[in-house]
Amino acid sequence: MNVTRDAPHFLGSDIARYIDYGSSPRGSLAFLEAAKAGALLAGRDHVLPEDIKAMRHPVLRHRIVLTFEAIAEQVHPETIIDAVFDAVPTP
Repeated sequence: MNVTRDAPHFLGSDIARYIDYGSSPRGSLAFLEAAKAGALLAGRDHVLPEDIKAMRHPVLRHRIVLTFEAIAEQVHPETIIDAVFDAVPTP
C-alpha cells in the first residue's frame, strides 16, 4: 500500500494531509490473505480485483493512522481508503 505511505504523490495534498501514517507492508500481506479467502468462499481458485475492493475497508481501516486534523474534521478512514482506491487504476 505504497499509495498510503506516499500520499502526496498519489492523492494530492487535500487528502494526503489527513494521513499521518500509511499502511505497512503487512497491510499488503493482509490483503493477499483476505482476498484469497474471499475467492475461496466464492468458489474460485483465483483472486479478482473485486475481492480486493470488497476487503478494502476491513483490511485498511485500522492500518491507516489519521492526523489530528482529520479526527477534528470527522474524516473517516473509509473516505481516505476510497480515495486511495480511486487513485489506483484497477488492473
